[in-house]
Amino acid sequence: MPACAARLASVRIERGVKFGLFFLSRCEPLPDVPHGDEEIAPGVWVNRQLGFDMAAYWREWLGSVAIEGLAHDGLALYVTMASENPDTSDAENIALQQRASDILNALLLQGVPAIERGLVGHGANADGDVRLRSYTSVGRHYFTTGIPPLAIGMEQIHRAMRLADRLRSMLEAFEEDRIRGYWSRVLRGSRILLTANRTENTLGDRLHQFVRVTEALLRPSIGNSRNEFAHRAQTFALANEAARTVLLQLYDLRSAVEHMNVPHEVIPGDTVEERIALVSHRTRQADVLARFSLLRVLETGPLLEMFRTDAGIDSFWKLHDYERIQACGPRLDISAVP
Repeated sequence: MPACAARLASVRIERGVKFGLFFLSRCEPLPDVPHGDEEIAPGVWVNRQLGFDMAAYWREWLGSVAIEGLAHDGLALYVTMASENPDTSDAENIALQQRASDILNALLLQGVPAIERGLVGHGANADGDVRLRSYTSVGRHYFTTGIPPLAIGMEQIHRAMRLADRLRSMLEAFEEDRIRGYWSRVLRGSRILLTANRTENTLGDRLHQFVRVTEALLRPSIGNSRNEFAHRAQTFALANEAARTVLLQLYDLRSAVEHMNVPHEVIPGDTVEERIALVSHRTRQADVLARFSLLRVLETGPLLEMFRTDAGIDSFWKLHDYERIQACGPRLDISAVP
């Protein structure tokens, strides 16, 4: 891909420096996100502007609508490093872009922000001009009806950076020994949640993905998966009869979608409209439960260690209820999700 010259007026990319970045336009960051560039960690910069004067090549390649969408304020995060070969796109560029992408993905595990346009890319300042050498569109992300967009502030950004570091180290451990498959179910759950963000809820497809995220952690046994799903999920959700009803229905809806059946036909309601509204409510609950459960495991060191292997997960679910609840900490009131 030909390089594209662009001037960064507001982001400090000095001569001899390479960068990876992501940018989300019109994601409406919270007030604590800086308006000018600010280094929030060594080599990591945050701004509300992309800061690129897109050249004619990019306007022709991407189209004027995309370029204009990227011109609005939003959230830009740059990962930078000094390089002895700033004029060469190599493994350094790939690593920087991967780091930016990891942080973006960790942000998206927390929720879906409002995004008009988004990109992930890398480039460098080799000779006094900043050049963007790679561009990948973030793509369309959907909201779960009734759940507001993720409000991004510095708390969410720092949380994403910690999650990104942890997930990258887990993935490296997995790649080093695929036979043992360290954290395979947690990593799969993370990937499925990112897929859910990009999935509409046509005939329950979005709900199906959210339930699969939780199921990755619960590891219910074949033949008794429905009851075990409802029982084990109450380690993360408050245990009561109302929660059990919700969880059983979530599993039934997941199964209906899995077997290509119409989801609202497997839940109660006097009219089709009532049943569809209930499916929408259950989708919100599935969304909240999936993120709550996955992030609780990822951010609780001793709990994450238990989930390193399938054998460890099985041992965890053999503990007494009170032992599991103590390990997981405060639970979600799933019945209170509106």
